[in-house]
Amino acid sequence: MADELLLEVSGVTVRFGGVTALSDVDLGVAPGLITGLIGPNGAGKTTLFNTITGLQAPTDGRVFLDGVDITGWPPHRRGRAGIARTFQRLELFRGLTVYDNLLATWEASKAGGVLGRDRGKARVRVGEVLEQLDLVEVKDRLAGQLAPQLELSQVVRHDSVSPQAWAKAASRLRTVGTDRSSSAATSSSVIPSTQ
Repeated sequence: MADELLLEVSGVTVRFGGVTALSDVDLGVAPGLITGLIGPNGAGKTTLFNTITGLQAPTDGRVFLDGVDITGWPPHRRGRAGIARTFQRLELFRGLTVYDNLLATWEASKAGGVLGRDRGKARVRVGEVLEQLDLVEVKDRLAGQLAPQLELSQVVRHDSVSPQAWAKAASRLRTVGTDRSSSAATSSSVIPSTQ
């Protein structure tokens, strides 16, 4: 794949005993792009994300971040290098404010962050994210009171989301990853209609 890719998956195969969950998968994500991964239940979307984030070792193939082979890296090292994920059910610190949830997430992703290293930088970044996601007005409210508003990944999974809500969410996501060091990938199950 091209040298300008921020994330590259090359020839990844994952087998669980006699079952092949992924077979020779190639994927490239360029900087600043939002990449969607869709497919039916059992298609291997979660297995691919687990392989990218280091929760699942591939049987074959490689994972690269900004040209560096990270296939053998553990999840915490990948996280510190910039690969993050949420699970299908986003868990919040419900007793903390929205601001403190974002701050805790930033601190956990940076070496020394939980010790207060680069606290000023963290506050600036958290402020930017609050603005980008239109959460400034609720930043001092407890996350437990706002869980539906914070769980964007849950909201956009439902068919009942209006086209306007989809457009607003997509617009916000586009502005989050506009620099060289950011990209986003999202996964969604496709459930065939019975109509």
